[in-house]
Amino acid sequence: MDRCCIVVAVEPRAYRELLVAALGVARPRLTVVSTEPAQLHGLLAHQPPSLVLAGEPADSTPRPLPPWVSLSPAAPATAVVTLSTQRLMVAELTFDRLLAIIDHVLQSGGDPARPLPPALRPFVSTLA
Repeated sequence: MDRCCIVVAVEPRAYRELLVAALGVARPRLTVVSTEPAQLHGLLAHQPPSLVLAGEPADSTPRPLPPWVSLSPAAPATAVVTLSTQRLMVAELTFDRLLAIIDHVLQSGGDPARPLPPALRPFVSTLA
């Protein structure tokens, strides 16, 4: 994983594979890896990626967490972005907004002190 790597471990599998394919087209210079959620812990322990797109991290997920975007097909219009200890709720999630989140995380190195792009700010709130 020498290039910026995004690991996609969402369920159901069709949702995961669609995200991997779409990200590969939208950001062809990135390495986008698909994995089963059950395999995620092993992958994180081996070499943390630049960003994870998955469900909420389990308590047993190795810490510190890499930048993490929690996606759920049960709530497809929202995402929770975890950057270090900061958690942000993104409302009205679209693929373009997901790309903006990915670009921000990769450009900022996941630094929560870096301000969000202006286009995202109206859709983001801080979680406790």
